[in-house]
Amino acid sequence: MWTRTAAEMTITLYIIRHGATKSNKRHAYLGNTNEPLSNEGGEQIIFYNEAGRYPKEKDNLLIFSSPMLRCLQTKDILYPDTRAILIPEWKEIDFGRFEGKNYQDLNGDPDYQRWIDSGGVTAFPGGESRDEFVKRSMAGLEWCIECMEDYKQKSAVCVVHGGTIMAIMSSLTGGDYYDYQVKNGQGYEIELPIKNNNVQLEKLTPIAMEEAEEKDK
Repeated sequence: MWTRTAAEMTITLYIIRHGATKSNKRHAYLGNTNEPLSNEGGEQIIFYNEAGRYPKEKDNLLIFSSPMLRCLQTKDILYPDTRAILIPEWKEIDFGRFEGKNYQDLNGDPDYQRWIDSGGVTAFPGGESRDEFVKRSMAGLEWCIECMEDYKQKSAVCVVHGGTIMAIMSSLTGGDYYDYQVKNGQGYEIELPIKNNNVQLEKLTPIAMEEAEEKDK
């Protein structure tokens, strides 16, 4: 995995999906569009934070983020006094021609039907394939871990996109990509031992999922 020799260590990552946007509410594909959080999305992050679901700023964590506005705004709500290290490889997948559209918009579109029939594996028309996206997301994870090694930190928060979480988690576990879908504000706490230049998932704990179920009632 590594482009350089990594130190033997165990790290903890809190991988969090950004708060909701207007496009998320209408279940539209949101990739390259730099859309802000909705008011409801910001309130949702505050709700989870007040419930104690995220690490506190005083915990002396490194903060990593996708450079997209919705991630940076989520980070600013949670960690206003800490500067984020941006990882461009953690931008959401490029949805190509499907960007900004939802199922109703695409119903009857032959390209969309072909993509559905492929199990979501083939490239979006004019966009990325899942394999390309997973490789990009994992390159971002490698860079994240190298930064942690340089800063001599063993814990970090990563504010990213739903697709980024699915890409990283399915790659680490060998599980199905869609098994790791999370709602806005949710995510995973993971422990990753690094040994002999390899990283393996040792522990996985969901973040904010119980609160989401309670709030949805």
